[in-house]
Amino acid sequence: MRWAKVQINMQLEVNQLFSYPVVVINLDDFFVSFFEKERKNQIWRENIHEHCFNNYVSKDMNILEKYPKEKQKLLDCVNFYKNEIMKWTDVELSITTSWMTKTKQNGFSKPHSHKNSLVSGVVYDSSTSEKNAGPLYFQSTKTYSSILPCNPSTFNYENCTEAYIDVLPNRLILFESCLKHHIGKHLSPVTRYSLAFNTFPKGSFGFADSSLIV
Repeated sequence: MRWAKVQINMQLEVNQLFSYPVVVINLDDFFVSFFEKERKNQIWRENIHEHCFNNYVSKDMNILEKYPKEKQKLLDCVNFYKNEIMKWTDVELSITTSWMTKTKQNGFSKPHSHKNSLVSGVVYDSSTSEKNAGPLYFQSTKTYSSILPCNPSTFNYENCTEAYIDVLPNRLILFESCLKHHIGKHLSPVTRYSLAFNTFPKGSFGFADSSLIV
């Protein structure tokens, strides 16, 4: 028996549902003096969690309290993300915690998300190497191995479960705090410094028995 090829003409529409927008903003030289000071001022603690190496976090978890102009600049960017991208126009956000990270050559961190936060962000030092710097990886909650080992032959935006954004000097990356992320292997001999921060709603929101004042 010979099978005949059948060609079906159809209109095809592919919808990407439940997006996690990641916004990248160039801050030019706005944070140059901040990093010049804080690289030297910080007391560092090594990240000793499993699957971490040559990765350090500042003991100060509220660094931006000493830098009101820089804090407001970041808040302006967060408000753009909140209002123009996510359309959360009825919620006011404030920056809660802010800290620095330091990653030496061959260092990396484990995948994690941020609790008690709605939008998170990270700014990269102007001294960050443009070559071989550990990228910022993001992980999807979707997995193919949970049911069947159906791995795509080619990865694209429709089927990938991990993606990364290159780390560049003076770059700000904003994302939803629930999105898992981690520092990829940092191959550059130049130490990778960054400023990270979290946000949380403030004021009155919700209604009836679901209302809350923060």
